[in-house]
Amino acid sequence: MRELCLNINDKERKVCERKDGFKIILQGEKEYIKLTEEISNLKETCSRLNINIAEVIVQEWKELWVYVKGDSVEIDEVYFGEKKADRKPNGWWAFTFQNFLGKSFIRVKLKNGQELITDPIEVVSSKTPMDNERDPLYYPRFLKALIDSLIEHIVSAPFDLGSPTEFSTEEYAQPPSLISILHVLTQNADNIIQALRTIWHNPYRKLTTEGKWILVNEATNVDVDTILMMFHHPEYLHQSDSGSPLRNLPNKLRRYLPEKIFERHVVETLDNPENRFIKRFMDLILYFCEELKKAKIIGKRLSLIN
Repeated sequence: MRELCLNINDKERKVCERKDGFKIILQGEKEYIKLTEEISNLKETCSRLNINIAEVIVQEWKELWVYVKGDSVEIDEVYFGEKKADRKPNGWWAFTFQNFLGKSFIRVKLKNGQELITDPIEVVSSKTPMDNERDPLYYPRFLKALIDSLIEHIVSAPFDLGSPTEFSTEEYAQPPSLISILHVLTQNADNIIQALRTIWHNPYRKLTTEGKWILVNEATNVDVDTILMMFHHPEYLHQSDSGSPLRNLPNKLRRYLPEKIFERHVVETLDNPENRFIKRFMDLILYFCEELKKAKIIGKRLSLIN
């Protein structure tokens, strides 16, 4: 439940919400925190356009403050959506939405592992007013046009996302039993084997860079990082020899030469999120196979005892 109150100086506004015995306070400048019920005709317009706007409206690029009241409150982190807020003195947290429009929420993570999540808040821009229906960027109409455009784009896309190794999935509220898992593995065994063979013959590869320290005569590529790392790690510098083939370089390095230099190499790797997913999937299959074997052994033992 949300409630509205004003500070004594009447310049800043607080919106309070109670969650699980705690009181979450959102504070900011009065003109940049509003409730939908305060804006005339807003609810009627949203109903007519068949869109939903959150009860609390805040503006991007304006600093917001959050404070949590409750017994023995120990806050670990505060998030606005997926972004972390900044810790401030006296238990306050601050955040500013940047280049963001639409719904978000405040998530408070306590040190005991509990999480408090507020009802949605609507983030708008100063360019999309909420109280001027004549403005071309009137927020409800702007939001409606944006949603309709996205839906039209998705529906008219001339392709479907797919893969030769894809499987249809269904989500259940409870984990499946071993019997259900055995049934799924049995029904899809041929497809799983074929998919794994396809991946095995052509796994996903990704180019990445890795850096290492090498001898000067082994270097094949020098870039800005090479020079910077040379100064950050003086332990690889030593005084030059007058007979060194690099005797002109010490003039730039105060009579020192690098024994080793930092070099980046472009390498092809199979260690990427796609292949990690496949490995995790195989680990799960092997785990369930072992569990099925154990269940079968336990069943035999019980039959012998009886």
